[in-house]
Amino acid sequence: NDNGLIVEYETGVLAKIQYNPHFYHSYNHPVKTKADLKNFKLPDPADPARYAGFAEDAKYLKSKGEYVLGSLNGFYSALHYFVMDYENTLMALLLDPELIQALLEMVGEWNLIAARKMIEAGADCIAFCDDLGNKQSMMMSPDQYRRFFKPWHKRLCDLVHDAGGRVHIHSHGAITPILDDFVDCGFDFVNPFDPEEGFDIEHVLKQYSEHFVVVGGLPTSFWDWEIERQEQYIEKLAGLGKKY
Repeated sequence: NDNGLIVEYETGVLAKIQYNPHFYHSYNHPVKTKADLKNFKLPDPADPARYAGFAEDAKYLKSKGEYVLGSLNGFYSALHYFVMDYENTLMALLLDPELIQALLEMVGEWNLIAARKMIEAGADCIAFCDDLGNKQSMMMSPDQYRRFFKPWHKRLCDLVHDAGGRVHIHSHGAITPILDDFVDCGFDFVNPFDPEEGFDIEHVLKQYSEHFVVVGGLPTSFWDWEIERQEQYIEKLAGLGKKY
């Protein structure tokens, strides 16, 4: 209707998107327990129809001097957006690790194939989102990240690097405990390093700018500031970027 829509995704998940006030809610997730895996199937990530027009678009953008990103669902985010609701995903990390592992085998392999296809079609970089924290802490323990998600992050980086591409991860939240793991994985770009999530952007640049491109540094409240304050902050960030 005039104030929103309901979108159906390929896994059967429905998302209600309301414009004013802004509201997003996903529901009808297909998996709740291991028994549901019998009837759960992902679409074919190698289907050529999925990439129709991709190579042409990439070629055109490159002809204009653009750096081409291929957008991929994350690994953690793919679970709670498209497979299992957020509460069940978080509980399963603790109570049903076998279910998480089984789902990651499906989602993870899907992502690797899709990433390879996009690089082959001309993407310079694969960009994806796995928001692993909130403003106070991570959404899981560092050990859980290392057990479930880091292996897939590393496999993605290795695959894309072998194909001549780069990898950009977006991960909101207080994720300082796993930044060294991001270095191990081989991420080329990491964002957003929101100061309101506990980051000192100069410290991050000192510590990590030799390992990956530090992207972001804007606080969430930036968009509510007066324009002069925004300009001053951007100048400060640019100065730090030049310094490091």
